[in-house]
Amino acid sequence: MWLGDRLRCGLSSPISKPHNLQPQAAYFKSSARGKIHSGFFTNMEGINMAFDAYLKIEGIPGEALDAQFKDWIEMEDFDVGASQSASATATSAGGATGGRARMSDLFFRKNVDKSTPKLHEACCSGKHFKEVTIAVNRAGTNKFKYLEITLEEVIISSVSLNGNGNVESGFPTETVRLNYGRMKMTYTQQKRADGQSGGQVVGGWDGIANKVYA
Repeated sequence: MWLGDRLRCGLSSPISKPHNLQPQAAYFKSSARGKIHSGFFTNMEGINMAFDAYLKIEGIPGEALDAQFKDWIEMEDFDVGASQSASATATSAGGATGGRARMSDLFFRKNVDKSTPKLHEACCSGKHFKEVTIAVNRAGTNKFKYLEITLEEVIISSVSLNGNGNVESGFPTETVRLNYGRMKMTYTQQKRADGQSGGQVVGGWDGIANKVYA
């Protein structure tokens, strides 16, 4: 299991029907779903989960107004994962054998904004992007970035518009899928005492060379 528990970004506003993102496996996937109120995500149990998520892709600005992530794309939610084709045949040591890891595309959902036309254009043209960055932060005035995901060798493998719209914003929603060759994740622990960084854990995978990448 990548980075312990399977979590989900969980910034999803309620929509008229559930979205149909179904990745093979997810590093980030939680059961909490709900809506945003004043910068806080409220899950089904009414617990405030204060975090924001932004995506940066070269040449395709979004409409984020936050000073730290200005012109990044604001995400409603995302899914990303990997799977391992383990063999049931025991080795001489008694354990199962693993095959080549398969990294699933990264899906994210957003409201329609000025990035929408260029995302569609890049998908149709097969444009290559050297790097895409995702930042997950605690919400509030002084955002603390506790998770960063970096994708390399990226293409936009699909885009889809949902005309049913986002109940909260009144805008149509857009689902985008990114295919990539390498991924690196950096988790930054936050100290309880003073809110400062308490150290980092970095992990990643090079799907092209099929080896650790960090």
